[in-house]
Amino acid sequence: MKMFRKQTARAPLTTVLLVLLLALSIAASSIGFAAWMGASKQFEEIDNQYTTIGIHAGMNYADFVHASSIRYHGNDSMTFQDGKEYIGPLDANYRAKQSPDYIAANQGILLSAHIDESTAITSGTMDILKYCVTLDGYCYSLSVMAVRCVDVSYYPYLPEYEDFIRYLVTFEIVDDVCRMDAYDLPPVEDTIILAGDIYTRDGEMPFEVGKTYLLRGEYADYPIGLIGGKVVTDENGKTYTAMEYGRESKHNGSSRGFDFDFGNEILTGSSGEMGIISGPENFTKERLRYPDSELCYYTTPINCWPYYAEYEGDWRTFLDTEEGAVWRDEIIPNFEINHESAAVILTDNLDTMYNFSVGDASILEGRKFAENEYHEGSNVCLVSASYAQLNNLSVGDTIKLDYYDTGYNVTRFNIGTNSGRVGTTVVRRPLTEDTRMNIVKNYEIIGIYTAPEWASGMHSFHADTIFVPKASVPGMDNYGGHYIKGLNTYTIPMLNSIVIRNGSIDKFEAFMEEDGKGGVYLYFDQGYTEAAATVQTLIDNAMRLMLVGVAMFLLASMLFLLLFARRVSAVMRSMRLLGVPKKGVWLESLGMLVMQELTAVLLGNGLAVILYDRITAQLLSGTPALDPVSIALCAGVQLAVLVVTGGVWMHRIAGSNLMQKSEGGKLLWNKNKAASCGA
Repeated sequence: MKMFRKQTARAPLTTVLLVLLLALSIAASSIGFAAWMGASKQFEEIDNQYTTIGIHAGMNYADFVHASSIRYHGNDSMTFQDGKEYIGPLDANYRAKQSPDYIAANQGILLSAHIDESTAITSGTMDILKYCVTLDGYCYSLSVMAVRCVDVSYYPYLPEYEDFIRYLVTFEIVDDVCRMDAYDLPPVEDTIILAGDIYTRDGEMPFEVGKTYLLRGEYADYPIGLIGGKVVTDENGKTYTAMEYGRESKHNGSSRGFDFDFGNEILTGSSGEMGIISGPENFTKERLRYPDSELCYYTTPINCWPYYAEYEGDWRTFLDTEEGAVWRDEIIPNFEINHESAAVILTDNLDTMYNFSVGDASILEGRKFAENEYHEGSNVCLVSASYAQLNNLSVGDTIKLDYYDTGYNVTRFNIGTNSGRVGTTVVRRPLTEDTRMNIVKNYEIIGIYTAPEWASGMHSFHADTIFVPKASVPGMDNYGGHYIKGLNTYTIPMLNSIVIRNGSIDKFEAFMEEDGKGGVYLYFDQGYTEAAATVQTLIDNAMRLMLVGVAMFLLASMLFLLLFARRVSAVMRSMRLLGVPKKGVWLESLGMLVMQELTAVLLGNGLAVILYDRITAQLLSGTPALDPVSIALCAGVQLAVLVVTGGVWMHRIAGSNLMQKSEGGKLLWNKNKAASCGA
């Protein structure tokens, strides 16, 4: 190798320049490759960080609450009398599974839970202006009151709408027997109005002026609406009347109310049928027909809790009687359990909930569920900020959930008195002994979320909702909080979603439309489209930079090897003529070449590390993170290419024929080569 070193030493500047040229091309290719690798890794990270979901839209879902004609088809789909169609989650998911972009389905479960000695949160607990009696039924508004009848009247009979007669009874409040603390305590001698439809078994009016009664039903506080206005002058001197929105009272014609209606639905779906009205145990009605009449009436079913009871004297004394025992031992304790209840949603993926997907709900303190907590069914939960504040709960505290599979009703209601705005919501049915699941578990609070407390819509949950991993409830697939109408069972759109491949929304929707199921899902990619587009631009720019760098590297490598070969070829021929074996010549030349190539690779990649941020910031739309592994990989590939290519080239030169043929075909010494080799 001494001869090669001497040859190199004769022109050190040339050697340095060649190595430097090669190093610069190596740096360019390494920067491009590292940027492309970093951008590609960033894209993978984005793909893992984002989840594209399709939440069941529930299109036309609320229409079946009051639909007069329904045609059922598929597993859970319906067509109404006006031609509108509702595609149920089961039918939608069956089609979705056939798409190559489908990943998984998430079906949450709505349950109820009793939390002993807790304070439930009602619609008006945190803000009285959000109070709505519909949102509080049928758990929180359950009340028992001691009253005195002061007036009885009847609704006008409208045969085109109903075939029964409702009544209005005004009661003077004697005492609150059982009522949520969230409601203002009605003053003694204040009144409530009962819009009732429960008669005696014989169809007679059950109430008489002057008598006292215990009532069980849904209590309604004063409604929220426009209570007046005041004249306001703005900064421009313009005067106008600003309407005041607040709690109404008897002073402007409103009153507290009471109702025997627990959101019951006719089991058959036909209001003309006689018999028991569907509903939870002890919250049913019985529909009977008057003899020789087209008129009907409702009454208390046999063996059902009474809706009213006449008493004399003190109601406390009445509770100690045989007739009052059912109120003391069953009705009042049950209502107290309902007052200490909460909604519980079992989920496999919190981010598939609409409010969390669009950012209307977020974690205020603590954290979300971890992936292993979903899979293992860990006893952890999330509670709302309002519920935590009301019950003095913090992250790390423990609550005990006693589960009930109560079912639910889909309910329409007016948002504000005479507002003309109609809301739709899901309301849990009362907790009863026959819906108790006999599953009691302690849960650690790991997160406190914030969300609209009492929002309407089929995708909104309320402030009394607790989230737990679905697998934490044994046999969870046997429960479901279903709405039952006719012989069909429907799941809540809010709880049904699918996960699809990121970036496939348009393709997937086109697939659903092919089967007439377009618009079934609302898609949310959590900003993936925008983030992916930005990173894709970065990848494309990094790819261009890498290709330019590779081209520079290949050209510089060819130039380097060519010039190196020209400089050492004479030495290699001399060594051959001196009797050095071809292999020996090849190995010695290759050793010198590798030393220079290794120097260039180390120098070039060192420059790449130093200049990476500056070059990428100027030439690309961003600066991908530099991964040392990519630099090491690039250096290894570069050195391998140089060594292999140089090795092949040096092997060819070392094996070149030093003899030449004469005109007669005889082999002669190549004098020119010999002379040049110093022979």
